[in-house]
Amino acid sequence: MAEKTKKPKNKGPIRFEAIVPIALVCLGVGAYFTLLFDWHLRLGIQYGATLANGAEVNVGYLRTSFWNATFKMGEIQVTNPEQPERNRVSVGGIHLDLLWDALLRGKVVIPTAGITNIALNTARSSPGRVLPKDS
Repeated sequence: MAEKTKKPKNKGPIRFEAIVPIALVCLGVGAYFTLLFDWHLRLGIQYGATLANGAEVNVGYLRTSFWNATFKMGEIQVTNPEQPERNRVSVGGIHLDLLWDALLRGKVVIPTAGITNIALNTARSSPGRVLPKDS
């Protein structure tokens, strides 16, 4: 009986066994940034701003676009901790447009930016939550 020896496979420049895992990782990252990133960023901003302010901060919407290099956030309400039925500040919207060619060179160029409908001491539709003070 002659023993059969396995001949090693010739490896080419493309590792086909790695294409599927890399494609799944890229698909997962793309799905996260398409579906969940804006929501998580909005909740993170609300949480951090609420802790910094000592009272509830609401962000109505937040939209980012990787392809267009834009950031839009609006309907921001910052509760006054002394008067929870009023806002310290409310902002209608904030938007930033960036240039991709500058970003690729490690620079930030903002050709268009704006803040609209800034109002002070406005009434809230419902009283905001005030964080308890640590004694």
